[in-house]
Amino acid sequence: MADLQYALVFLICLASIKLVRTILGKTRTTAQLPPSPRRIPIIGHMHLLGPIPHQAFHKLSTRYGPLVYFFIGSKPCVLASSPEMAKEILKTNETNFLDRPKVANLHYLTYGSSDFATVPYGPHWKFMKKLCMTELLGGRILDQLRPIRREETRRFLRLMMEKAEDGEEVNVGGELMRLTNNIITRMTLGQRCSDNEDEAGEVRKLVKALNQLGSKFNVSDTIWFCKNLDLQGFRKKLKDARDKYDVMMERIMKEHELERKKTKYKDEAAKDLLDILLDIYEDENAEIRLTRENIKAFTMTKPRLPPSPLALPILGHLHLLSPIPHQALHKLSTRYGPLMHIYLGSVPCVVSSSPETAKEFLKTHETSFLGRPFIAAVDYLTYGSADFSFAPYGRYWKFMKKITMTELLGLRTLNQLLPVRSDEITHFLGLMLKKANAKEEVDVGGELIRLTNHVVSRMTMGKRCSSNEDEADEVRKLVHDVAEITGKFNLADFIWFCKNLDLQGFGKQLKEIRDKFDVMMEKTIKEHEEARKVKKETGGDDDGAAKDLLDLLLDISDDENSEMKLTKENIKAFIMDIFAAGTDTSAITTEWALAELINNPEIMKKARQEIDTVVGNSRVVQESDIPYLPYLQAIVKETLRLHPTGPMIVRESTEDCNINGYDIPAKTRLLVNVWAIGKDPNHWENPLEFKPERFVGEDGKSQLDVRGQYYHLLPFGSGRRSCPGVSLALFMVQSTLAAMIQCFDWKLCGGDINGKVDMEEGPGLTLPRANPLLCVPVARISPFSSL
Repeated sequence: MADLQYALVFLICLASIKLVRTILGKTRTTAQLPPSPRRIPIIGHMHLLGPIPHQAFHKLSTRYGPLVYFFIGSKPCVLASSPEMAKEILKTNETNFLDRPKVANLHYLTYGSSDFATVPYGPHWKFMKKLCMTELLGGRILDQLRPIRREETRRFLRLMMEKAEDGEEVNVGGELMRLTNNIITRMTLGQRCSDNEDEAGEVRKLVKALNQLGSKFNVSDTIWFCKNLDLQGFRKKLKDARDKYDVMMERIMKEHELERKKTKYKDEAAKDLLDILLDIYEDENAEIRLTRENIKAFTMTKPRLPPSPLALPILGHLHLLSPIPHQALHKLSTRYGPLMHIYLGSVPCVVSSSPETAKEFLKTHETSFLGRPFIAAVDYLTYGSADFSFAPYGRYWKFMKKITMTELLGLRTLNQLLPVRSDEITHFLGLMLKKANAKEEVDVGGELIRLTNHVVSRMTMGKRCSSNEDEADEVRKLVHDVAEITGKFNLADFIWFCKNLDLQGFGKQLKEIRDKFDVMMEKTIKEHEEARKVKKETGGDDDGAAKDLLDLLLDISDDENSEMKLTKENIKAFIMDIFAAGTDTSAITTEWALAELINNPEIMKKARQEIDTVVGNSRVVQESDIPYLPYLQAIVKETLRLHPTGPMIVRESTEDCNINGYDIPAKTRLLVNVWAIGKDPNHWENPLEFKPERFVGEDGKSQLDVRGQYYHLLPFGSGRRSCPGVSLALFMVQSTLAAMIQCFDWKLCGGDINGKVDMEEGPGLTLPRANPLLCVPVARISPFSSL
């Protein structure tokens, strides 16, 4: 998160302006104000409010007394924290405190404070107050609308009965919130709002969107010199949202008016609150004439967002994410619960930190969260999201998903390319043997990354990708640069007014990387096409040799009967996906697994005994042996639980939805904290302990799959957007780790004060180790002649 310095510099500049203004314009005052903490220029006392303001206020009152004076930005405030002070303000001096503060977003959305809740104290407010107490929310109306409440309550009880019969747990708060939402919607707009139930749902979505904007922190409300500025880009969003709401409400009101003419007001019991408001609107003798804007503003209901810490202007909650976001989010979830709402700059996000909430997002409401967030660097490098991983959900993505699972990364293709993986593991073991004979230390992670780079390069582009090994190294360097730059924090992705700015100089770097990758891929594709042409001309197209992934992609591109035509950009972007996702993830998992085994020698011994029993010492363990090594599989699963290489699943909502009673608007970024879920004490006994036995059943067989069926174990995601390369990853990790255990002892170099491997995590998208794992391999067996 080092790149946050740019946003902080901006805030410091604003602070400097305020400081100069304070010094130059300082005047003495004789007013006797309540006690007040020392404030900071511009933000006042906002820094003291903490993530939960009412708790922070209580803490301040214990130090400064029951009446405290403070500033939120440039807005003066007084805080009452005792019954006596509350009585002074709300009774003795009530007439001095009858107004509401003006909130810019709400003022605009409610048609210039034409509603009841935010309207200034005066004749209109008094009339609306009387109207609410006697008509709209009076006892007679509530009695008339009792059938609605009864019907919705019965529906709620039937749902609870179904849960009871199935023995399912219930989020009580979420279901109660859904119940009250249904009641309020029906009481307000009734069932006659539209003949189409979908349209009624659309009304509720629009209201949620409006109120979400209305509840956002607006710098112009608190910072004096931002009053007439639109630093957060709310104006266009507010106008678009209110215009849509206005059109919809006008149509609903006209439908009510037409229905009212037909019934001629005979059925009083059938009236909803909108009917009653229209009665008053049409009453020429009413004390105050309601406008259509008054009615539309009154019908707005506030959505319920998940719990959220206090956000800072511009940055949102970025300052809370620390160097390692998944750890920081886990810490926040212990305070705010398994479902949180945060802002990364101006980007709304919802964070899931429990198996139950993850299941809601990834299974129950999966169709609402199949989108991927737009990331500027990724979009540019993948030729406008022409790849598979970040392509928008739609026809192209579905086609690529199908061919990936059946052709490109299907079991048939992986089996055909097995010799490539075996050959590279053999070379890796040979290198380790040389290091062992020379008693040299090895950077285990570095060598494992080199191994997976070789495997992915050969599987993807074959040996024909270049006759020059240096050029092949250049390919891998380019892929490393891609992973590095896409993993960096980019202000343009999070701070709205930086969207079209290149403050961090990424533009030039991205162009250089993509240009180099493009030239190299064009050359490689041309070489493949020429070789394919020669084979076709000589009749050697089907020679039984395994095709690499590039050949398979070219087959699909050349197929005139293909469901979709792949372009060269699609092919190049897909190759980039494979390199970026497959080079370091498998290596990192294997490195973490070896580190855990070194720290737990008894587990290492047990794994080695299993391999020796099944395989023996006359040959090196192969992929075909893995199904007969359940304890080894359990070690890999336990490693993925504690150290998932994808610590967070990132998606984006494509439509409004309700999760556990909370409203999640469209275009909200979803962060499923896989790292935290794997350490949930409600689902894992002694969750911080490395214990592979938890994955071995009583029959001695490996249990619990890691492919997304179990929501307390999600190292590869779940559902349609889950990782398509899970089979390849497991083949690589299990085979490599088994060979390392079988052939070598690993003598740790250095270590912590207890002589063990330190398990500190480093920053990054794929959960790397903070410090390299340095070991001297000690040869245990040397069966390389059998390979």
